[in-house]
Amino acid sequence: MCDSHHINEDVLEHTIRAAFDGMDDVLDVIEESCAEVLEVDNHAEMEQVQQDIITIQEAVLALHKAQQQGSVSEMDYEIKIASYSQQMDELQERQRELKATAGRFAEVKYWMDSFREHVHSGEKMDTTDAVVLRQLTDRIVVYDDRLEIHLRIGGILEQKYE
Repeated sequence: MCDSHHINEDVLEHTIRAAFDGMDDVLDVIEESCAEVLEVDNHAEMEQVQQDIITIQEAVLALHKAQQQGSVSEMDYEIKIASYSQQMDELQERQRELKATAGRFAEVKYWMDSFREHVHSGEKMDTTDAVVLRQLTDRIVVYDDRLEIHLRIGGILEQKYE
């Protein structure tokens, strides 16, 4: 004979939703944590990288003019072009990384906003909600009268069955 407790799926989903409903502060903390981890506030660095790229482009243009005027040797010209090329490659790679990071955060924010909307709307959770829920949850402990949702960021949401 099995001593395990059985909980109707609808009751379980409703209880999980109720646990997260009104937990906007928790979702805000999660969103802020994601922003920190993904270094989302990279606008200033993106602008600096763009300015550095422009500076190198201007330096290359000035070097080309100097070469045409004969005021720089062929050897110096080649050395400086190689250096500028390497710097430009590094800056463009950093620019790609910053854009990718911003894109990842936008995706996380979209998931969080969608999850928050579904929790508050009472609609049946979809696949995206399930993914977000799995990312937020460390484990769910089921008791006779309630469940506990242990969050990965710490903290426990406790909810009685309704």
